[in-house]
Amino acid sequence: MVAFLRGMNVGGHRVKNPELEAIFTDLGLDDATGYLASGNVVFDTDTAPTAPKIAGLELRIATALERTLGYGVPTMIRTAEQVRSIASTEPFDETARAGFEGKLQTLLVRDEPDADTASELLALATDDDLLHLDGRTLFWLPRGGLLESALELTALDRIVGVATMRTANTMQRLTKKFLG
Repeated sequence: MVAFLRGMNVGGHRVKNPELEAIFTDLGLDDATGYLASGNVVFDTDTAPTAPKIAGLELRIATALERTLGYGVPTMIRTAEQVRSIASTEPFDETARAGFEGKLQTLLVRDEPDADTASELLALATDDDLLHLDGRTLFWLPRGGLLESALELTALDRIVGVATMRTANTMQRLTKKFLG
């Protein structure tokens, strides 16, 4: 499994991977390995990958992180199979990507949006910001850099709730290194 932690090493917070790995190990999670410095932790567990058990594990990890670090850390867990699927997904065909120089982003949301929420979310797409929703993953392709995007990020946060973002490249490299 992989835990994706929001807000690591931003806003004045600095947490090194060995510290994160120790927190996971103290929770009884095996082979915890941090990847990059952005809050990606690959680990093993004998917890069955059912939605309720994963939600419980997310809460256990988030609680331990808050207790240890002193601030809340939203935590999204994906199974190895789910991460491999995200890493291999190309939601926009070559024609749609023409003229886009931005990096494909993956927004991992805690709860799968219902139909009305999904419609509201996808309505934020523009000719310069392509969006595609696949379950609990929102793919976002900005025409240029993230800072140049006119996508309403506050509206996005309001609609999806708890989430964290990684580039598709990060998901692909993580998959290749740990989940191949």
